[in-house]
Amino acid sequence: MARNSGLVGRSTELAEAMTALTGGTRVFTLTGPPGVGKTALMKALEAELLETRARETVLWVDLTTATCAEDLADRIRTAAGLPLRTSQEQPNDHLARHLSLLPPTVIMLDNAEQIAAETGDALCRWLDCSSSPQFVVTSRVPLSLPEEHVLGVNPLGLPDRTCTTELELRSFPAGALALDLYRTANPGFVLEKEDFATLAEVAQRLDGIPLAIELAASRGVLLTPRQILNRLERIHTLRGENPDSDSRHATIQAALDWSWELLDEAERRLLAQLIVFPSGFEVDAVEAVVDGYESEDGEDTLAVFQRLRKNSLVANEPSRDRIPRFRLLYVVRQWLLGRSEGPSTTCERRHARHYAELAFRVVTAQELAGDENGLDQLEAERDNLLIAYERALRRRDSLETQPEWLEILAKLSVGIGFQYQQVAKTPLDIPLLESLASSQRDELAVETRLWLELCLARIQRFRHEPRASLEAANRAATVLDTHRTHELSVLTTFATVAALNELQRYGEALTLLETTRDRCSELNTRAYLRGRLAVYEQVLHYNRGDFERALAVGELGKHLLSETFGWSAIRTCLLALAGTRQALGDLAEASALLEEVVAISDRPDTRNARANALLMLGKLYLDQGLAELARSTLAQVHQASSTLSSRALSTYADVYSGYLALDVHSHDEARTSLQRCAQTSAIDDLKRQKLDAEYGLGLLRWADGDLVGALAIIDPLCDAERSSPGNGVRYDTAAASLAALLGEGVRAESRLAQAVSRLGTGGASSPEGRALVYLARLLLSEHAIASGDERPGPTDDAGAWELSKIWGSSVSGWRRRDQRLNWSFEVRCRMRLITAHSPESFERAIWNAPSPTSESETPKLWFEEGGGRFRIGQGDAVDLSKRRMLARCLSLLVARWDPLQAQLLSMDVLTEELWPGERMLAEAAANRVYKVISDLRRAGLKTILMAEPEGYGLVPDLTVVEVPRTRATLK
Repeated sequence: MARNSGLVGRSTELAEAMTALTGGTRVFTLTGPPGVGKTALMKALEAELLETRARETVLWVDLTTATCAEDLADRIRTAAGLPLRTSQEQPNDHLARHLSLLPPTVIMLDNAEQIAAETGDALCRWLDCSSSPQFVVTSRVPLSLPEEHVLGVNPLGLPDRTCTTELELRSFPAGALALDLYRTANPGFVLEKEDFATLAEVAQRLDGIPLAIELAASRGVLLTPRQILNRLERIHTLRGENPDSDSRHATIQAALDWSWELLDEAERRLLAQLIVFPSGFEVDAVEAVVDGYESEDGEDTLAVFQRLRKNSLVANEPSRDRIPRFRLLYVVRQWLLGRSEGPSTTCERRHARHYAELAFRVVTAQELAGDENGLDQLEAERDNLLIAYERALRRRDSLETQPEWLEILAKLSVGIGFQYQQVAKTPLDIPLLESLASSQRDELAVETRLWLELCLARIQRFRHEPRASLEAANRAATVLDTHRTHELSVLTTFATVAALNELQRYGEALTLLETTRDRCSELNTRAYLRGRLAVYEQVLHYNRGDFERALAVGELGKHLLSETFGWSAIRTCLLALAGTRQALGDLAEASALLEEVVAISDRPDTRNARANALLMLGKLYLDQGLAELARSTLAQVHQASSTLSSRALSTYADVYSGYLALDVHSHDEARTSLQRCAQTSAIDDLKRQKLDAEYGLGLLRWADGDLVGALAIIDPLCDAERSSPGNGVRYDTAAASLAALLGEGVRAESRLAQAVSRLGTGGASSPEGRALVYLARLLLSEHAIASGDERPGPTDDAGAWELSKIWGSSVSGWRRRDQRLNWSFEVRCRMRLITAHSPESFERAIWNAPSPTSESETPKLWFEEGGGRFRIGQGDAVDLSKRRMLARCLSLLVARWDPLQAQLLSMDVLTEELWPGERMLAEAAANRVYKVISDLRRAGLKTILMAEPEGYGLVPDLTVVEVPRTRATLK
């Protein structure tokens, strides 16, 4: 081994060793697995000592071939130049007598593991006889001396696989070593981005072991980085050709052979069985999986495992909740696999059974009681779960003769299905899962079959197969008849309601929920399940467009779930509440709820919820026109979802990034993001993201003036979108508007009729949806009149009201680019695109939008935190002569309003006009104005008598008040 190769990234260890020796440490031991660089580090320490402590003697003693205490003493005597001992004198006694005569000396003992016990005994005796020498030892096991300072030499720091530049790769010691050694082997090879990433993966796969990295990189004279990576499973690839290396450092295989020879029979037996674990594991798993035994001296499995850990053949890995986790190094596991035919059948069965029971126990507890204590463990055990499932699948044809594997396979399917159901390409064999669920054999417990059906219903829902999901839920209800348990019946209701929701059969779902809710009240069901019931009901009301009811039920669900530790359900509830608040226009509260979800989603098993909340926040900022906040939040979505198996959320982030770029007129950036999303979605079969990306590309065509091309892209999306009415309204109204602009009245009317039919379902009745329909209808009417076709204008008063709110109170506001207007991205973009081709008639039509009030509507006046609306409607006359402050405020509002200049009244103006000459702090002034406005809100429109009752106004925040566009007078 090249002596400098182990020095990369070892400055900390070298400094600790120098500090210890300078401080008087008598025995300093370097431990670590084979090939980690213990010898190289001790060589560097030797050079450092010779340079900084020149008056001291440093002796190097190689113990590679030493087999006993006499060999140890003789080799130290030879290195120190001490006289030969007499035949009657024992080697240790002779050396102890002469060591006290040596000047200050550091004795370095390399490779002492095969005589570790003898070395420890000898050093203990010599230290008692002499205070002169200090010892530095390399060994795979500590010497267990009272005065010993042990430094574990760990593998080098591993690079991230995303490294694509030399600078990034060099920032990690293992990456820097792999890069330097590969260039040494093949100096003429020009490394590109993918080569840096591949070298990073080589370093990762080899666990940062310097010897393994050196031997792999030495193949660079013949192989590219990718070819080296593909050959790492072959242990003979890690064979060196350095004539200066000793035989144990010539290959990793030789080093491991040497370690194997040093183990006793119990250690070899246990180590060979650990290959059943593909990656990390806990001690409990070791005791449950390996063949249990007890040696003659009473030593159990745990004691033997502890010796393997002490011998550096088992490594620690990052643990969860302070529970230690271990793993075999990659090269050790590959070497063990090469010595055997793989894990024994018994070992594989015990491994699969252990993880099947673990997964089943964790997911059922989480579903029934919200107990999430085990979810992070399942995330850590992902590799073990998947390989156990793979081994069980290999026995699918022999389940009749191996009934134990049947239950194992079923429980693994439930655990993996519930834990990873949001992965687009779940690893489960769905036909086999259906077959297991329908099995009537006695070997499979009825409860297990029930959970299989529930798991299947959930997976098929996430695969966008709602009919199949409903069938599975119905089968679960049938199984439940033979295993009647109230709480399991509630879970069956959840599965059925979720499928009905996807099928837009909201009435049936709500009826089923009401029945279940009454039953839960009678039986005093736990708060967690009642809270989940409320969340499902909230979603159904939202999808029906009843946002007020959805909000009330959602708040109840939040209250119930706050009494539990069901964080997954709490996050779902908060996300649904945020969506409802956003639909109601309460953007500040929606943002606060989403930020709360992000704050409580910091565990590995909550990455999906965190990414989802960040995505909704990014969309919220996009709708508010907060470009920088939206951009940074969407970037966090990419980061949060980088470790997820599914790319669904990151592709949605690409969609919204494209919309954001379109909103700020950066068309090239928008095109890049949307095209990348369309390509990724096509590969991963993400249908909704693909439709949204293509829709964005259609908007880009529209923005570039290519109306025909835009319609050719967007029109087919109208028929393709079947699952999301809200998205359908967006596509339909865009196609209708484009067709109207192109003079295709028939197509425009057809698409508009389709959009109207979608309103009221799936969230399509939101203010945005109604405004988009009104825009398209108004545009179609304007173009029909211009072409001489006498068609009536729009009559959608609700749409006119929503549009008037988002449009603002003047056309000049549209042209002021520095003013952040109070509408969503979709409407903001649609208004810009339409007015670019039909500005005058369209703006005039918008300006003359009719009042949405009707005889059946009770006029309202309200004020909201962070923003509100001041609305004037029909009402009874009320004398305000005795309420002077209200009368003065109303008079001020109408008197200062000029529809041509769109003047705004600031807080300062209101304060001066209402309380002339009074000096007060800004906070006091704000409170007074707020009280007046609150009084107006409480008084209601019946206290207001308008000569012209039509008009609208906005109160964006406390510092600005905007008044109706029509001049009005008090009676």
